[in-house]
Amino acid sequence: MWFKNLRILRLDTRFGVSAKVLLEKLNKHRFTPSSNQEPLSMDWLPLT
Repeated sequence: MWFKNLRILRLDTRFGVSAKVLLEKLNKHRFTPSSNQEPLSMDWLPLT
């Protein structure tokens, strides 16, 4: 799968949210493939 506008972020230790809490919040916005009717999809994929 290729991305047109991939953004990779690195969080500093001063971010103030634990990895577990952040993962729980991000799981609500996991990537789902867009249809032909949707020009844009803004979701996330976990690193494996």
